[in-house]
Amino acid sequence: MSNGLGGSIGLTIPLVVGVILKHPADGAISSVGALLAGLVASQGYHRTRVQALAWEAVLMSLMSFGGAMLSSNTVVFAIFAAISAAFAGMSLTLGPTFSIVIIEAVLQMAVSSAFQLDFKQALVRSVYVFLGVILQLVIVMISWAFGIGKQEFSTVSKLFGILAKYTEAVVTDAQLPQPPVFFDYQSALGDPNPFLSQAKLSLINSQASEAEQVRVNLVAFVNLTRPLTRDPLLNEAVTSILNRARDALARAANSVLWETKERGLTREFTMGIDSFSGTLAILEALNAPDRLVVTKLLRQLSRIGLVTDSDLTVEEPNFNPKRIRRWRPSIRDDLSAAKAVIVANINLESDAFRHAIRLVIATFLSVLVTREAHISRGYWVFLTVIVVLKPDYATTIRRGVERTIGTVVGVGLAVAVVGGLKMSDYQLIPLIFLLAIGAYWVFRANYATFVILLTVLVVALLEIAGLGVVVTAKARLSDTLIGGVVAIGVYLIWPTWGKSNMYVKMAQLLAAQRSYASALIEATINGETHLNNLNNLLIRARSSRIVAEGALERVSYEPKQQVLGYVKRAQFVASARLFAGACLSLHAACNSATAVMFSDETRGDLEEVSSLIQRFYTQFIEVLEGSKLAAGVDIDIARLEKLSNKVAQDLGRGPRRGSLVALALLEMTDAVRSIDDLLSYVMSQD
Repeated sequence: MSNGLGGSIGLTIPLVVGVILKHPADGAISSVGALLAGLVASQGYHRTRVQALAWEAVLMSLMSFGGAMLSSNTVVFAIFAAISAAFAGMSLTLGPTFSIVIIEAVLQMAVSSAFQLDFKQALVRSVYVFLGVILQLVIVMISWAFGIGKQEFSTVSKLFGILAKYTEAVVTDAQLPQPPVFFDYQSALGDPNPFLSQAKLSLINSQASEAEQVRVNLVAFVNLTRPLTRDPLLNEAVTSILNRARDALARAANSVLWETKERGLTREFTMGIDSFSGTLAILEALNAPDRLVVTKLLRQLSRIGLVTDSDLTVEEPNFNPKRIRRWRPSIRDDLSAAKAVIVANINLESDAFRHAIRLVIATFLSVLVTREAHISRGYWVFLTVIVVLKPDYATTIRRGVERTIGTVVGVGLAVAVVGGLKMSDYQLIPLIFLLAIGAYWVFRANYATFVILLTVLVVALLEIAGLGVVVTAKARLSDTLIGGVVAIGVYLIWPTWGKSNMYVKMAQLLAAQRSYASALIEATINGETHLNNLNNLLIRARSSRIVAEGALERVSYEPKQQVLGYVKRAQFVASARLFAGACLSLHAACNSATAVMFSDETRGDLEEVSSLIQRFYTQFIEVLEGSKLAAGVDIDIARLEKLSNKVAQDLGRGPRRGSLVALALLEMTDAVRSIDDLLSYVMSQD
């Protein structure tokens, strides 16, 4: 059951119940809670989704009660709203899912403040809101019985698809593409469907692990054979292997893809080592340990994907209560951990704390001004401030513009459709259901379109609640414009430019790559490969690189780019990706036990290379963190290049045509040289 359909059903049921019981306003407010909960239902996977909805049910009902009870007193409500906004701002430190939970609870409070109720009425309405969110939670749990394993199998399919596209790019592109980047698939596989059997989950995890190892060996194969492609015979053999690898990976993706009819069909990767004379020539051109990379890749491709129908039997729901009991969160531990994270970020260096301060000021002012100016439906100003104001410049401006455009168009449609057709409550319910499906469907793809549909939907809900179409539409339009201006204005008065955050993320990336490279070189020297440790360092380095590239991209939208223009940012990204590719090659070399081939002199050179890279990265990290701005560059890049070339020569192939270890070291050196140039530039700017 898709999130859009399930969320729309969960939104419509309380509305229908409210209309039937002659409490349309209560039903409409409950539907607002269910609408927001439907957005949370698209976050996370299984356990995280249910936990988030459980917390949202509690928080949203409490905030609904507080908003309805306190809205009659302007000062008290303004203080309550400001405190709530502070928590919404600091919730950024809790991760995206639970941040959305807290923000939506504040939004529910804003909507509930439109109705000044006594204690009993406010309590009843908060119960309606609670039940609306719980209904969404139940729908999510029911959806587990449909398509058991769909999410998990599709996740693995995407991994194989990424590798197939990378292989295709290697064959067709004039320039060598960057190493393939996997998304955070561990989160999906680490939060599986509770109906999924342990055997099937183990199979899925093994396929994901296989994809990770293929990624390492595939990049290593490309790097190893790149110098060989100058020879026509070898180039033909390399291209043949890559073409067959692409086909095998594409078939593997289809074999585990949930929807395809070819799922699980047995296919054989027929590229044997003795099938082509060129393949033997490739192996002859490589050092003995590096041949293992090629043969291991071919063996992996021969068995990749799901190859037996027994892997694909459709499972009946097999609810395991023990697995659910393991999910039960410790409320005390959760609150303690959240408190520790929030307290640690209460300082002006924290983006979340600065964002919280801006939200408090904007919220307090918007509530006071709208109340004192007697602006109709002024809670929309407060609501818009919470939605539009973000911790970074790019998102704040983009969200403000998209929300304004969406509201203007949505108000026009609402007046024409809801007001013009004069529909009854029962006629509005199917319209609201269809609008909800559309809104959920486009939420991630196009925010402006989402706002258009949401505006019409909310106006229809408030029409059922008895607030009137024209009045509601006009108020939403004017209040949205005011709220957008307030949000953007407050941000521009006290902005947080991306420079500091960008440098922090760059430093974290370099620290992760330094640890990964150091462990790889040590494993290469000693011949002691701890796969779990190396894989964990690989995942950490990849995650840090994705975050750093996101921070660099956000800076490009800011008007004040005092440091690191587009060229320098692109240079850093390219250098980091080059270093990442070199690490993957070295990782494959470690898996092939290349270290046993090294002489004592070569081992000593490798130790010095590792030391130089660590010292250089440490220095650049200190510069980025601001603790060594005045220091000079004390790492001898020429010495690093000399040692890397010497290792290549010692391994018997010479520079640029060496073993996998040598190629990895040479690429690391190229990356360090590029970052050294960037280091000098950063220090000159500061």
